[in-house]
Amino acid sequence: DENKEKSISAEIKVPGHGPIKIFGNFEIFKEGKKLEVDGDSVEFCGCGHSEDMPFCDGSHKRVRRG
Repeated sequence: DENKEKSISAEIKVPGHGPIKIFGNFEIFKEGKKLEVDGDSVEFCGCGHSEDMPFCDGSHKRVRRG
C-alpha cells in the first residue's frame, strides 16, 4: 500500500579519501527537494571537487592528497 510508511535502513561507509558510499533503502533530500536515485546505492563527494554535487564524479582521483 502506497500510504504505508517506507522503512528506511542504510549502511554508510566513510573512507579517508574518496566518495562517501551509502547502501540500502534510503531517500535523499537537497534543499527540501527529494533527489531521484537509481538503484540501492549512491556515492557522495568526499573531496569537495565534484561538478555533480552532492554526488561523486571521480574528481578525487585527480585531487592531490594533502
